[in-house]
Amino acid sequence: IIFGIAKDAGGNIILGLDGGGLIKFDGANFSSIPIPANKPLLRRIQCLYTDSKGDLLIGTELNGLWRYHKNSFTPVEGGKNLSIDGISEDADGTVWIATPFGCFYVGKGNKLFRAEGATAFAFSVLPVGRDSVFIGTHDGLALVVSKRVVKDFRVDAVNKLAVICLVKYGRDL
Repeated sequence: IIFGIAKDAGGNIILGLDGGGLIKFDGANFSSIPIPANKPLLRRIQCLYTDSKGDLLIGTELNGLWRYHKNSFTPVEGGKNLSIDGISEDADGTVWIATPFGCFYVGKGNKLFRAEGATAFAFSVLPVGRDSVFIGTHDGLALVVSKRVVKDFRVDAVNKLAVICLVKYGRDL
């Protein structure tokens, strides 16, 4: 099952498979991206994202967030045993992730930090400006500004509903 699709810095299409690792399509041929034998859980891919630095970010099932850069896999610290359901990046270059344990961001030292107050099961994350993201949760839509959940923010149309997928169309929200 293909769970994630991203275009890497070289323009290749990368497919992330649940249990099957990573497949690269260069426009003509498919090839496997080798995953080290000592990292078998890295084969359980939930989502992919290429950040503004050109690194491929890999969200796994129960093995956290990984960076793939220059043919090397590096774990993002603080994500061990986390399932990553969504990855995105805001206009400031902060990478955000959605997990069953809330919304986190990658901070200094390639470490994960939880956005303050963002403890609800998060399915997806969508940047909406500098240091601001919407989080799709099991209980509606949340807004994070300056790495804190805005407590009085509420969208009645989706309040108490699971918001699984958030998509931005075009440049405007």
